[in-house]
Amino acid sequence: MPYADTLFDIVNDSDQVVGTDLRSRMRADNLLHRCTAVLVLHPTTGSLLVHQRSRFKDVWPLRWDVAAGGVVEVAFHEGPFVFTDGEIEQTAWVTPLELRSRLGSDVWCLDSVRVALPFLAEYSPEWNAAIHMS
Repeated sequence: MPYADTLFDIVNDSDQVVGTDLRSRMRADNLLHRCTAVLVLHPTTGSLLVHQRSRFKDVWPLRWDVAAGGVVEVAFHEGPFVFTDGEIEQTAWVTPLELRSRLGSDVWCLDSVRVALPFLAEYSPEWNAAIHMS
């Protein structure tokens, strides 16, 4: 289910709005825009919820992602999760070591990995150790 061609604020490096443009133009011209990332951690196990993006996404279709768009705070939820809008193909819970292992072999959305993993590293020693393993 492709997105409608909606309007987005275009920002500069200082996060000041410098214009508004359509999603299609923002994507085509790689224009700087605002976004959010939500990390969902299991409250008991500390595992991270990862998801495979829908084949219909305009960016990174079918890639695995560590964060979902939405509110700014990290969320805790045991699930189950239901996605009725066609945005997500599947989800999985991963431990810090499982994520580390999968990052080397699966296809991931690199932008959210770069943004989200530093926050996980600050969250707990287990995530920090797994993320910074050599």
